[in-house]
Amino acid sequence: MVLKVFSLYLILGISPLMAAQSLVMNEHERLDVRVSSKELNRIQVKGDRIASVFGAQGFYSLESDDVKGQIFLKVHEGVPSRFDISVVTESGRTQDLSLKVIKGEGQTLLLMPSSSPSTETWPSSSGVLPESLALLKAMAASHQDAGYKREHLSKLVPLWRDMDVTLREIWQGEELEGRVYQITNRSSHPQRLHEKQFRVLPRLKAIALEKHLLIPGASLTVYVVVSHA
Repeated sequence: MVLKVFSLYLILGISPLMAAQSLVMNEHERLDVRVSSKELNRIQVKGDRIASVFGAQGFYSLESDDVKGQIFLKVHEGVPSRFDISVVTESGRTQDLSLKVIKGEGQTLLLMPSSSPSTETWPSSSGVLPESLALLKAMAASHQDAGYKREHLSKLVPLWRDMDVTLREIWQGEELEGRVYQITNRSSHPQRLHEKQFRVLPRLKAIALEKHLLIPGASLTVYVVVSHA
């Protein structure tokens, strides 16, 4: 068994002696994490499985471990020395991470939940349904799944003062509808968003934010799943 694990590390290009980091999850804060610029970096959540990763598209590539629910992140060449991503788990936890790129060995990050998953992240007492999760992942990756009709548009939605909310895409299905919103901070100070702020949307099933902290003039993407009934 040890030999098999060691061989798997070699196939994936990971050092068996990856530097380890253990951090307690906090959905209201962005955690600082080190990642190697040359080797694969492993990210896992204790007692949970990573479902999606959002943010900084084009800065990295991912390999998923479908057995353990962990991911392996490879930083691309020429990216900034620090960039942000958000990790979403199957049980509804969300964690924002600030990745500091270093020249050292591959890193292992173990995220440890501080409590039960927040129902504010996924508005469902039983967690995200597989159909809703699949639609969220498809929208985030811009991969149109069979059964959904994708429509592009630009419609302003009056939700908050000092922030422009624009509906960019609608994904129509028989039972579910996906929506992609762009939010731009028009104020002179940073704005922190949370999933609970979108509870005003009717028939809400699932939601994922690209990030939570929005500096003045910046934009972020919000992925929403609602039911037809």
